[in-house]
Amino acid sequence: MGLSLVVDIAIGLVFIYLILSLLASEVQEVITTIMQWRAKHLKESIATLISGVADPEDPSLSPEQKAVLLKSREKGKKLTGLLYSHPLMNSLNYEKTGKFAKFFRRFTRILNADKNSGPSAIPPDTFATSILQTLKVDTIVREINADKVEAFRRRIDEVVDQACQHIDNEPSIPQTIKISLSEAKMNQVLGVIVDEFTHNQLTLNQSFNKMYEQLYRYVQAAKENLPEENDRQKIAKRQFLNELNTIREEIYLDQEQAVWLENRQTSVSQVIRAYQELKIANDDPDCEIARRLSATKQSAQSLHCKIERIIEKSNHEKVENIWEVMNNVPDNLMDSMAAIADQTQAKIDDVEASLTEFKRGVEDWFNKGMTRANGVYKRNAKGFAFILGVLIAVSANVDTFYVVNQLSQDSVLREMIATQASNINFEAGTPEDRAALQNPNSPEIEDLDLPIGWSPDNQSQQTLYRLGIKEAKEDQYQTVDPTTGEAKVQNIEKFSLLKRSLGWVKQCLGWLISGIAISMGAPFWFELLNKVVDVKNTGGTAESRPKAQGSQRQT
Repeated sequence: MGLSLVVDIAIGLVFIYLILSLLASEVQEVITTIMQWRAKHLKESIATLISGVADPEDPSLSPEQKAVLLKSREKGKKLTGLLYSHPLMNSLNYEKTGKFAKFFRRFTRILNADKNSGPSAIPPDTFATSILQTLKVDTIVREINADKVEAFRRRIDEVVDQACQHIDNEPSIPQTIKISLSEAKMNQVLGVIVDEFTHNQLTLNQSFNKMYEQLYRYVQAAKENLPEENDRQKIAKRQFLNELNTIREEIYLDQEQAVWLENRQTSVSQVIRAYQELKIANDDPDCEIARRLSATKQSAQSLHCKIERIIEKSNHEKVENIWEVMNNVPDNLMDSMAAIADQTQAKIDDVEASLTEFKRGVEDWFNKGMTRANGVYKRNAKGFAFILGVLIAVSANVDTFYVVNQLSQDSVLREMIATQASNINFEAGTPEDRAALQNPNSPEIEDLDLPIGWSPDNQSQQTLYRLGIKEAKEDQYQTVDPTTGEAKVQNIEKFSLLKRSLGWVKQCLGWLISGIAISMGAPFWFELLNKVVDVKNTGGTAESRPKAQGSQRQT
């Protein structure tokens, strides 16, 4: 067998695999779309990521362990459902309108147990924002920061009020000066800063620094405007300034950072840990954490109490439904969030910076989880592609051994396939080329008379090959129907049952090999055909043409 013959047989075999691989790709894509496998797998993967439970039915687990995992898995599914109802996530779920689209959607829902469609891809930032807002982490962080700003304002107001009493009690100081230094006027200025922070116009640091600047200007104005015409005025002014100096021991502006703020920082990790403890206490009111929190909640300023108050404020529902979201949060999610917060070490001294850093950690966590899920999806898709490939091989009667045998004996068929393959535009991979290859009934394919299919003539030839009958003896076992002109096999009972059975085993093995080849995907065979045709036409290397761009690997 010469090299030219081997190349021609390879071209014919690869050409057939390419045709059927393209068909398999289209069929798999249609089935994937109808059954919404990508969207389903994504939703299940998110539930697994959140719950940390992939297979609660593992036989190696005890009944108690299975019950715990099943409960966690169920919580993960419920929370995933809440996430999918979030406006950002829901906006990714596009559904076409129109009569035909609605009809097709009703048809797919008959086949699909899940009546609602979902996105097949979710950007990491969308997921992170949705889960933080669903768990109200962002709300808690902002409210705690708002409490800090308000507490700082109240502290300044308190000191200014005490200082103003010294000058208010001195009648010799002009009333106009008293009004300009009044506590009410200072409080009004600070209130504007609080409003700007509440409306996200200022960061936490900016708010503190701006308040301190106002306090500094207030002190400077007092030094300049308070009179010292007599001893009583001097004493009142000194007492006024001394009172204001007490707050300077609590607040010190250094490189745009207030010490008062730094001493009261609350890390994201602390918020998540407190959130986690509240959830545990809510799940089991008799646990040790619940008893400890019951004691600490006596202080309205405790972090747990603040978080509880914020959650109640953000839920405009009845008291018994306040913890609905928290009840659906799996322990694994809280552990993951706490670990992310510990890694980022984000401080809530700047709302935007701290939340952005923590949110980026959640995005990375989601990306890593989806990378693993994508690997699982690809393996499952490969498995389905193999099953589909075998089904196509059987339904199209593509026996690799028989095809190779026919190609080796039929020089006309080899030349026709080689000519057809050479006409394909490998560099452009045009839609016309792919359309012709995908359609087995196209004139280009029908004219080739490929050794596949269940036609009587092909089955007759395949039976002769299966039984090992040589061409010289074919007339003894094959007749032609004079009416239809179809070839028929006769006298096969002369062969032993063992030989006939082995023939079928060989054909089944040929189908299996064809199925594996089809499942490898059209891009692989498209590129390989390009290289083999290049070898035949030019005798060049496999790199003498650009790689085909016309298809994408079947997944």
